[in-house]
Amino acid sequence: MLFVGVLAQRHQQHKATNYQKNPMKNFTISLLKKSSLVLILWCGISVSLFAQIPTSLQKITLIGCADPYDSKAAEFQKDLRDVVRVFAMISTKLHISFDTLLFNNEQNYQKSQVLRTIENLSSNSSQVIIFYDSGHGYNNTNQNDNFPTLIFGKAGQELEQRMLPLSQIQEKLKGKARLSILLSDVCNGRIDEKQIFATPPNTITSRGGIDDLNPLLCKQLFEESFGFLKFTASEKGLLAWGQTNEGGHFTQTFISSLTNELEEKKSATNWQTITQKVTIDVETIVKQASNELQIPDYYGKINGQILSRLPNEEAYFEDAKVFYEAFGVDKVIALTERVKEVSDINTTYWRATEISDLILPELFDENKSATIDVSSIKNPKGRPHKIQNYLADLRNLIKKADNTYNKIEMESIIINQEELQIIDKTTWKGKIFYEQTFIGWKNGTRKYADKTTKVATLVIKRKEISSNQFVFVAYLEDIDVENTVPF
Repeated sequence: MLFVGVLAQRHQQHKATNYQKNPMKNFTISLLKKSSLVLILWCGISVSLFAQIPTSLQKITLIGCADPYDSKAAEFQKDLRDVVRVFAMISTKLHISFDTLLFNNEQNYQKSQVLRTIENLSSNSSQVIIFYDSGHGYNNTNQNDNFPTLIFGKAGQELEQRMLPLSQIQEKLKGKARLSILLSDVCNGRIDEKQIFATPPNTITSRGGIDDLNPLLCKQLFEESFGFLKFTASEKGLLAWGQTNEGGHFTQTFISSLTNELEEKKSATNWQTITQKVTIDVETIVKQASNELQIPDYYGKINGQILSRLPNEEAYFEDAKVFYEAFGVDKVIALTERVKEVSDINTTYWRATEISDLILPELFDENKSATIDVSSIKNPKGRPHKIQNYLADLRNLIKKADNTYNKIEMESIIINQEELQIIDKTTWKGKIFYEQTFIGWKNGTRKYADKTTKVATLVIKRKEISSNQFVFVAYLEDIDVENTVPF
């Protein structure tokens, strides 16, 4: 320690002597040192700044799964081939590499292998990861997750060894890519349900090939998009449908919508456009083909924006604004209510359009400007499609109201304007009869359907907004769907 101290003292003396001998030289050296320090600091700042700028997209990695065991394995495999073809085409258009990790045979279509592969993926901000599965899935009604649990492996194996929630895969992929897209063409209902195949009115196909893709749009969807998107074939409680020899409606519609959008001669697009179009088209196609209901569901966050079909966590529907014309008033003042979830569980929501359909304009007071606001549906336990019968009954109820704007015809009847005004700050109740259907399935085949007539209560409350404006709030209660829901 003493030796080091002596050397330091001598070094300081030597520096002082040299400085006294040649002050100009030392000034120059000092200036150079300061300049070097500034340069080093600037470079450090520059490196720090540039490190925050996202690297360019270099590759798309596709993790593709298709059930090889099922009797519909040929359709599942076709779906996977079509997905591989489309993303390979997009990669070529972007001049980036394309890697595939495929799990589509009896040796590797296992939960353990898929999960291990996902966990072992290295983090790489220059890649996009696509996860895709065509096969089987389920969702327990008590499961607090709108997205399905995928089923890998062969029937007979322990279920715990076969089940892998899509949301768990999304969690595993966090931080591994600039963008993660998770696609699942599986059922999202009870565990004994199978994917159903039926003939649709027409086959969905893409219009063109790689030469038709707009590179600007490809870049926007993949290179300039950051975040994640979960997109599944059907919302909670519904089956996934397909076309024999053609594949699943969800997969084929997604491919068609994506490629057709990328072929457009326009300057901008986004993932919200894709998800909305696929959702609408799938619902329409399946309805026309089999008169059944299939509504895809999605949730994600891309470039800081929430993508969601339903209110979920951070996302809400846009305000529902409804204006009516009545009694010579050009536009009736409408209340704007945020459309929120309307149940005590996380699986029941109403779309803004459905809220609008439930407005009861026949209850306008002829002497005041007013609107009817259906602001809540009280405690229905099920998704919108599960209570579509209640919707239909309430709409029929609206139609039954006569043109005098002063009564509703039900079991209980408002017979005059005075009785209507009694509702002010009180509650009026009337009964609605609705029909519930329980459908039994076994091995993908409908076995039986029981219909039961139930009674619910329509509650109407009148709320004053101002001296010349009021609102009627209407909702349903006493709805029993515990054991009698469509799926």
